[in-house]
Amino acid sequence: MNATPPRIPKPDTHVGPTKSKADSGFSGKKDPGLQELTHFSVQINDPVRIATPFGYNDETHKYKKEFVNPREFRFALNARDGLNSYRSRTVAKSAFLPALKAKPGFPGKPGRIDDLKDELAPPDPIDPGSGDGPPLYPDELAAFVWTVTQKGGPYHERKIVPRKMMPMEVSGVSVPEPGTYVITLRAVTNDNRFFERSMQVTFRSLFFASIGDSSASGQGNPQQAGSPDFNLQQDRFCRNATFTMAIEKASVKMSNPVEWMEAKAYRSMGGAPSVAAISLDNSSATTKRGSVFELDVITYVTVARSGAAIIEGLLNTQTQPPNDDFIGVGQIDELERTAKGRRIDVLMIDIGGNDCGFSDVFKDLVSGDNVFTAGLPGLASAALDTLAGTAGIDPSSRPTIGDDRVARNDVEERLIALLAPGGQVEVNFNSLKARLDTLNDDLGVESIFITGYPIGIFQSKRDGDLVFESCGVFSGPDLDLSGADIELVVSQGFFLNALIQRKAEQFGWHYVEPVKAFQGHGYCADDSWWVSAETSCMQQGDFEGMVHPNHEGHKAWGKEFAKSIREHAL
Repeated sequence: MNATPPRIPKPDTHVGPTKSKADSGFSGKKDPGLQELTHFSVQINDPVRIATPFGYNDETHKYKKEFVNPREFRFALNARDGLNSYRSRTVAKSAFLPALKAKPGFPGKPGRIDDLKDELAPPDPIDPGSGDGPPLYPDELAAFVWTVTQKGGPYHERKIVPRKMMPMEVSGVSVPEPGTYVITLRAVTNDNRFFERSMQVTFRSLFFASIGDSSASGQGNPQQAGSPDFNLQQDRFCRNATFTMAIEKASVKMSNPVEWMEAKAYRSMGGAPSVAAISLDNSSATTKRGSVFELDVITYVTVARSGAAIIEGLLNTQTQPPNDDFIGVGQIDELERTAKGRRIDVLMIDIGGNDCGFSDVFKDLVSGDNVFTAGLPGLASAALDTLAGTAGIDPSSRPTIGDDRVARNDVEERLIALLAPGGQVEVNFNSLKARLDTLNDDLGVESIFITGYPIGIFQSKRDGDLVFESCGVFSGPDLDLSGADIELVVSQGFFLNALIQRKAEQFGWHYVEPVKAFQGHGYCADDSWWVSAETSCMQQGDFEGMVHPNHEGHKAWGKEFAKSIREHAL
């Protein structure tokens, strides 16, 4: 006799109070032997609602409204965990043990697992035209039935996925709001047996944002790296890069174009704040790990832009290189316009380096060593002779072009003045605080995290010791970063970080320390965390990315952000 056809309710969607068990539409016998078949996973939206390609329009230079303020949240439901577990158990029971018994030496010396590769092979690919499906689906399985119910709310939905629907292990529902939901998967067999398993998920919807300069924008780390035109030998141009090429903003022709999330800002999802947001993703759960979960769905936007400073960049429109203004407002105004009234749970800030002119420091220090570039940051040799004579100094005793004391002294005097208590950089940070207070009044900003800068750019670890190393475009007979140059950069970088940390404590912000993580991973280290001039040229067709953290550097920096955010905001 044929088995009685299973009683499977018709697919429906019910929004309202949860149905009772008596009205569930099911009949049959509960079979604990099917419990492995009911393991499942849930993914809410994508892992972090990242900005590209879904949420950002690089033609209008704006985030999409539905990305920033989602009207619903998608639960991606997947029963493959259960199918795999059930199949493994079934194979082990029906094929593995009998096959081993048939092998020579059993039970004393069982046969090798390699001998069972045919019995334990992965399932065949799903054939959309097959009603019965591949071996992944047990012959006895008739349907999966998903039920999602909101606790303390009206939402209730049931979805039936019969065997003929391929792939039958996946389904999805859209829930209207954050909250607590009970998700149940019931497996129904052809002979009316069933088993079901439930998971309770409570999730929050959080809004993360970042503002700042090139370190935050991901400069040097394109969304998709390009490649130089090898036919025109552009790759040789990159490999033979010089410092002069870099400061003259040379570029190469690319055969495969570089891709950015926002090319005009040198913006990608490769910056440390973006890495932190992605690493904090907690929007998935599986019954293999439990039955009660608390999840976070993060919507993340970044308006960081290469070249930004506090006044010209964050507070006001940015017109300085690398590109002319394309937004018309500062980053904070852009963020406020993007949020469209949504409260900001976490704001990450990376700013201050361009307020000190650090982007020009290396140019100023190195250019003073080279007779061909000496006029870029300072005075030509003849002009120095004239000034020395006017001052009553023997021109032969003044610093020469090869002796870069002039450039170093100029840089040091400028940085000391800018970073002094009450100096321009501190004034700029006070202005930033005042503007963010206004943003908090308008939108609400729950927590602010601001970072310092990695300062050991030319420090490598050799035999356990930190040593100074200059290489690549920063080395040569007439073009060199000296130990004195690096000592100046490190010391002034330390003072900038100290100022940022002091202002963070004063403002009630959280300071993120990146210096220790970068120690020993300098520009010339074997495991460097910095983008070289050659790599920048090869990846993005110019030298704008050099002396910015690479992927490994941003990964480590992002971990520091994430650690602080977990401690203070989640």
